[in-house]
Amino acid sequence: MTGTGTAAFLVVGPVTVPVPDGWVAIDSPLGIVGAATPARNDGSFRPNVVVSTVPRPAPIHAVCAETIAAVIAIRPRTQVLDVTPDERLGGPGRCIWYAYEQAGQWIIVQQWMTVTAREQVHLTASVSVDEFEYFRSGFVAIAESIVIAPGDSPSDRSLSVGARAMNSDPVLEPALDDRVSARLDESYESLSGVPGAQPRPVGRWLMNDSTLQHLFAIRARGMVGGADRRSADGMSLRELGLTNRFGAPVNDGLAIARLLERPSARFGALARHAGLEISWTLWSDGTMGLVRGESSVAELPQRRARSEPALFDRVGLGRAAGHLVAWMGLSPAWTVGNDTRLRLPADLVDRRVDEPGAPEGPSPIDDWAMCRLWAQPAWVRITVWRDGAGRGVDVVAAGDAGYFRVRPMDGGQVELFPVPSGTVLLDALHVLAERPTGDGRSGTRSSSGVAPHL
Repeated sequence: MTGTGTAAFLVVGPVTVPVPDGWVAIDSPLGIVGAATPARNDGSFRPNVVVSTVPRPAPIHAVCAETIAAVIAIRPRTQVLDVTPDERLGGPGRCIWYAYEQAGQWIIVQQWMTVTAREQVHLTASVSVDEFEYFRSGFVAIAESIVIAPGDSPSDRSLSVGARAMNSDPVLEPALDDRVSARLDESYESLSGVPGAQPRPVGRWLMNDSTLQHLFAIRARGMVGGADRRSADGMSLRELGLTNRFGAPVNDGLAIARLLERPSARFGALARHAGLEISWTLWSDGTMGLVRGESSVAELPQRRARSEPALFDRVGLGRAAGHLVAWMGLSPAWTVGNDTRLRLPADLVDRRVDEPGAPEGPSPIDDWAMCRLWAQPAWVRITVWRDGAGRGVDVVAAGDAGYFRVRPMDGGQVELFPVPSGTVLLDALHVLAERPTGDGRSGTRSSSGVAPHL
């Protein structure tokens, strides 16, 4: 990405996009035009926006489905985070959120799209997760300020419902979400295939907690006794490359022990379904973190979850956010609003979380949104928290019906609120970014040779 001078506007055919003062135009192939913040000396990712047009008009649900398939195919381990109807570009459209890793950073992308009588219009905004909250509202303002020349505007709905350009390749018709399409009286693409394409969390080390405790116990020693070296945990540490031939921790092992000994912050997440629980933990020193993840939420409904051994990795905090989202299995689903207040007994919600499979009998509330939630074969309750902080995440994942919050009410009742997956993402990122209360140090130094509770 190279600079080619200051940019006040990006212009592609009939599309004009204003960009912030001081942003620099960037070289791009194939007629794609973009602008980014000025070059940085530290090599960090430069926030940028790109506008492009594709001369293949098609129904917006087909354009969105094709775009999702393309971003998954082009970048390995891309996570599609949210898909929502969006009219910021002047007519019926979509906004996709997705993320990927680049040079040790986790990059979040918002891509808006609409269709005119002649072409697709795409506006893509990218930023690292560390700066996402700072730039997000600015990206939305850019999307709302886009100008499409008269005669090409998508604001007339009749222009964007499927005209085909002459001699252009057709866009394949995607599978539809029949229930949502019927409810909203429009064609909505099925998102049910996206969760299966989402990446699972990865780590450099697969080990038992007892092995980690052993590493913590020998952290201050030089040469380690033969019995320790020949123990199962000692041999595991050597095989993982965390100790040398004398049994003493090497650089990675020492770094792990330091993070465990006194982290500046500790985060956790817990997922519960059908009598099983799995957890995710992060010990952070403010720059780097040690991640520990048991299995993943996506595996809980298949009852393939495991607690030992767990995946461990030492990563920057941006990558840790990506690891948490992969562990959560965060995936898009259509969030359909309703006018009925969804109130249930709290113990009934707990039973749905604790029992596998679809329930017998009809929904306890005769409401379209509640019936859609109730029919899902698995409800998984997910909580995300931070030591010493006041807020957290508490949602239930309900398969193709998406996510909903549970708010306690009087009389043992709770109220359910369906929320977009993008909202769940923002809530999780806020927990990771929130400052703890008190002295800001949630870890406790241990001199006993026993690692803090995992």
